[in-house]
Amino acid sequence: MKLNQAPSKTAENVVQDAVDQTGFGKFNLKVMAVCSMIFMNVAFSITSIGFILPSAACDFRMTTMDKGRLSAAPMLGMLAGSYIWGCYAAIKGRRLSLLVALFLHGISELLASVVPLYWVFLFLKFLSGAA
Repeated sequence: MKLNQAPSKTAENVVQDAVDQTGFGKFNLKVMAVCSMIFMNVAFSITSIGFILPSAACDFRMTTMDKGRLSAAPMLGMLAGSYIWGCYAAIKGRRLSLLVALFLHGISELLASVVPLYWVFLFLKFLSGAA
């Protein structure tokens, strides 16, 4: 054992050194605010099915199977979309993939709010989940 050996740094020390060197300021707060708004948007989109389902069941004359499909569509969309957007982000970059996904999510939710057909509504909720 060497007498003058420096103690090894733990992962916490490395992270703290990085934060100390780069600082924490307005940019970090802006990124946190934008990410929080995106998270709230996605959470609202997923949980909105619970509010939409009773009136959609009357409007579309849905069976129990149709209700199950509608409840599962955003989750299945997220399952497919996570792989697609992950690959897209690796190729084109995170910023572009986030902007395209948010735009696609907004357009699909906007169209889903006015569409009169069950299968189109189901597809748009799947697309919204994928975005």
